[in-house]
Amino acid sequence: MEQLKNILAQVKTHYEKVLLGVVLLALFCAVGWLFLKLNDEQTKLKALQEIRAQRKGKEAKPLDLARHEAALQLALNPPPLDFSRPHNVLNPVKWQQRSDGSLLKIQTGKEQGVDALVVTNIVPLLYMLTYERAAASGYYVGEINEAHMNPQKRNKAQAFLTLNSPSPGRNFVLKEVRGAPDDPSELILELTDLGKQTVSISKDAPYVRTNGYKADLSYPPLNKVFRDMRIDSKITLENEEYKIVGITFSNVVVSAKPNDKRTTISYNRVP
Repeated sequence: MEQLKNILAQVKTHYEKVLLGVVLLALFCAVGWLFLKLNDEQTKLKALQEIRAQRKGKEAKPLDLARHEAALQLALNPPPLDFSRPHNVLNPVKWQQRSDGSLLKIQTGKEQGVDALVVTNIVPLLYMLTYERAAASGYYVGEINEAHMNPQKRNKAQAFLTLNSPSPGRNFVLKEVRGAPDDPSELILELTDLGKQTVSISKDAPYVRTNGYKADLSYPPLNKVFRDMRIDSKITLENEEYKIVGITFSNVVVSAKPNDKRTTISYNRVP
């Protein structure tokens, strides 16, 4: 009994130390329990990760960034700015007085002058050789040259030909007669202007080729019409003279007299 009283007295005296020991023991137990619990949770997490890894789901589609990439490229390489005509911020519309006193609105700079010319028609100029008739010692051949520089020599003319004898002023020679002499089926002619090329003509089959072109043009600003224009033909637009220096089946080339500047005018053929 006396010993128990001594122990209780000691406890009363050192109860703080006893309490501290109890607390430390409780903390030690709690730390041990936490270590055990942590290990258990880590094992569960690892098992869940393995289960998730084994699942097969749909793969996420990659994002379509094409529009964003295009916008980025446009921002990096912006289109050039064109402030020329018909842009009117820096080029206000002008009104110009023409030679007849009327006013013309200039929007593109091509409302007058050679740029306003329009090709309305282009016609081929033919060169044709036809068999006409037999004569006592030769044959008559008709010649048409619509492209001749002299208008009086564009109509049909007849030439008398004998074998291998040049006809004055003609660029063809009779080289062979096929069939009956008085009624041949074919005449073989040599064309000296084409490097002695030979061609055949008969009653029903003339020789035809294109030797050039003529064109009809119009000038809408002044309602002018220029017909049957040929190489070297001259026209006047807004008090300036031009000369036609080239005509093909698809365009007309015009040269300005002051500076020889050439302008090609396309022919928009209507089908």
